[in-house]
Amino acid sequence: MTKLVDLINLKLANDYKACVKLAMEHFNEYYDHSIRDLLSIFPADAKDKEGQPFWGGPKRCPSPITMNFDDKGCADFIFTYSNLIALALGLEQN
Repeated sequence: MTKLVDLINLKLANDYKACVKLAMEHFNEYYDHSIRDLLSIFPADAKDKEGQPFWGGPKRCPSPITMNFDDKGCADFIFTYSNLIALALGLEQN
């Protein structure tokens, strides 16, 4: 989780590469690490109290996404998120 002081330091550094680094950290947090943590608690074959599959119906089992710049979706996320961070901080965008 990014703290306000981290954003202030990012602004003071005036470095677009730091925006990219933060975007990559958030990608990993949102789409890889948190999903792996969730699956460690509720694996794909987990059952609820009644013995029914935990993942079913509207609750579909998620899959973590490992960052891969050859994947257009990952690359687009990093590029767009980096530019949004830079825009929000008044830094030059790429």
